Amino acid sequence: KKIHKLYSILREEQFFKMVTKEQTARPQAQNASMSEEDVKKLRFTEALNVGKQVKFDKFSGKSLYKSSVDSEFKLLAVENGRDKWFGVVDMQQNKPVFETQRESDAEQSHHWITVKGKKYLSVQMKKNVISMFKVTKKAKKFEFVEDKKYKISVKGTINFCEFDANFEHVVLVIDQNELQMRSMSDLKTVTKSITLDERIASSSFRNLRLSADASLCGLGGGKDKQYFYVIDMKTGKQEKFMSQYLADAYGACFINGENEFIAVCDQQGRIEIWDIWKKESVKQLQTDTKLFLASSASTHNILAIGSEDRMLRL
Repeated sequence: KKIHKLYSILREEQFFKMVTKEQTARPQAQNASMSEEDVKKLRFTEALNVGKQVKFDKFSGKSLYKSSVDSEFKLLAVENGRDKWFGVVDMQQNKPVFETQRESDAEQSHHWITVKGKKYLSVQMKKNVISMFKVTKKAKKFEFVEDKKYKISVKGTINFCEFDANFEHVVLVIDQNELQMRSMSDLKTVTKSITLDERIASSSFRNLRLSADASLCGLGGGKDKQYFYVIDMKTGKQEKFMSQYLADAYGACFINGENEFIAVCDQQGRIEIWDIWKKESVKQLQTDTKLFLASSASTHNILAIGSEDRMLRL
């Protein structure tokens, strides 16, 4: 909550002073309210160390991949694809409240979602199946019950999964070459199917991302692929962006969730930011590491990057 409050203070900062030229046919970027130096003064306080403070019954591995927090229930979801395990931790009690073994080795598969006012946890259980668990709290005890009417089953392998901001639609990447959209009101029906111009590489990173209004989809090509896609989800038109700077294309991320700029990373600690509508690179950044940049997020004019050296960079 402290970090979210700080983010609200930074709301009008211009991202990295990235855009200095006049914008036409698009809204102007707002003026900065804080300096770059002020952003660097942000400090993070450890709230929970899962490796040291939590003991799981069904997991003894050393690595945890995607993690996400539901702030309402104060629950932390984590997963490990190599050991085919998924779990949830009560952050107030520092103990696991849900664990399950899976047939899937997915490492970026779960999502906290809200459907018709009810809390759900979406988890990829098999290579071709996503299950939704309804989350409730009764008498200080959490319950996770699978709701089969929200089960997703496909022919092939689900590589990536993302929901729109209102949890009305889900977007899947199937067999590294097909993009599917389905409505949460009818998950058995594919409302849109798009075949990619070129097959992307298999990846355990979060390479699929939707813009905040779900009108655009960003998809990184992956290892040794210097391209990424921006796909119009209404028309199905796909634009393929080829980088001359990056060695790979990981962690596609819309800046502030908006449809104007997109950031992409590689295995050598580099970030490239593109103007989507002008189809040109506008910023190239070499971080202070040459390791994997595996994940990214952007809100309130801040781009956050997670890397292989277990560092978070803003």
